Amino acid sequence: STQSTGMSENSYLDTNAGTLFSFDDISIIKLALEKNTSLTKLVCTTSNIGDADLNTLYTSLNKNTHITSLDLSHNNIRSSLPSLFSLLDKNTTIKSLNLSCISLHTCKPEVWQSLAMSTSLTRLDLSSNHLESSGIASLCLALESNTSLTILNIHSNNIKSSGALSICSLLEKNTTLTSLTMHDNGIGSSGALIICSALEKNTSLKKLDLSCNKILSAGALSVCSLLENNTTLTFLDHSFNFIKSGVKLIGQSLAKNTTLEILDLSFNDINSSTTAIINTSLRHNTSLTALFLAEDSRYLGFGNLVSIEKKVDSNQFVSRLCTLNAHDCFLSRLINMPTVSY
Repeated sequence: STQSTGMSENSYLDTNAGTLFSFDDISIIKLALEKNTSLTKLVCTTSNIGDADLNTLYTSLNKNTHITSLDLSHNNIRSSLPSLFSLLDKNTTIKSLNLSCISLHTCKPEVWQSLAMSTSLTRLDLSSNHLESSGIASLCLALESNTSLTILNIHSNNIKSSGALSICSLLEKNTTLTSLTMHDNGIGSSGALIICSALEKNTSLKKLDLSCNKILSAGALSVCSLLENNTTLTFLDHSFNFIKSGVKLIGQSLAKNTTLEILDLSFNDINSSTTAIINTSLRHNTSLTALFLAEDSRYLGFGNLVSIEKKVDSNQFVSRLCTLNAHDCFLSRLINMPTVSY
């Protein structure tokens, strides 16, 4: 149920989810944080909160022991970040922090260092912040010694291949990160080589999103080497990378992989000869449970889909293997889980 009694029109409390949504009323937030012990999530996205109000918010959060998730995305709060990160250094209950779309590219390196001091934060969303290679370098350097963060989202930060070098160093030194989203960062084939090389030695990362990075067919070999040598990765999103003929090489590598469970190769110009190679490889793969091959219908027909289903079912290797249309593919990203459609 949703309660709004005593709140402004820009605030409401979802009691079922234990979430307070507030857009500009700091007095409501302060009161709720002090009086309501059932609140676990605070959403202040797209707010008009000023510096004075932010100091009030941080003071209230410092006294609160129930909030575990904080969303401050789409706000102009850059000047107050040192205070926020200082709070996180002392606060032991906030586990998830969303700072997407707040233009963090102006942050100084020492600001990121204070963030790394947090020992309780496990999930961090820094997507769409124009970090580029310099910003990602400072962030990764700070996180190399962090021992609590497990989920990091840096999608749409235009880090390019030079920023991939910083990610490489992070993956080589950090041992707690299990999920990394790098969607739409323009790392290209050279950046893919850098990331995949680091992951051949990494033993902690389980989920990797490299979609929309213009990896092309030249970068497919890097992914093949990753699939053949990494033994911990269970989820890989390699969609929208224009790898074309490289899909065949990746399909062949599946025969040697024993840990990957979910693979998304959607929208990479897949054709019928590619699906035939994937069919053959799957006969020797025992780990994959979901393979996404969404593509333009003129490249993948119903006949190919039936062929894959029959061969997979008879060998009992893959429980869900299908062709998704574009709409279902989009939905699967929204809910962050496989969506099967025939």
